Amino acid sequence: MFILIEHYKLKMACGGYSKLKLPTEDSKTVITNIFADVKVLHESLNDLELTHLLENHMFSTQVVAGLNYVFVFTHKNTDYKVTTWAKLDKTYQSRLTDMKSREVNEVD
Repeated sequence: MFILIEHYKLKMACGGYSKLKLPTEDSKTVITNIFADVKVLHESLNDLELTHLLENHMFSTQVVAGLNYVFVFTHKNTDYKVTTWAKLDKTYQSRLTDMKSREVNEVD
């Protein structure tokens, strides 16, 4: 099941990021390469599973000196946005750029 995270819609601009896309083999390769780094970006991600993230993310790209990826995904009722720079030397640098808790409304 895939949920579009509405507040992470990104607009395309000249030199900007592409529209959000569903997982591709390229995005899955980057996710696999940065997974250990992503898990330590915030303590709430320490039990995140690679298999879940590979199928349940959206991403956007921007061409720079390499390629910037923005990955968005939900884990434990929180939406995360991780920005990764895929450098020309085939190394990666990732950072947590946003996280938003989803309110859970319980019904009596």
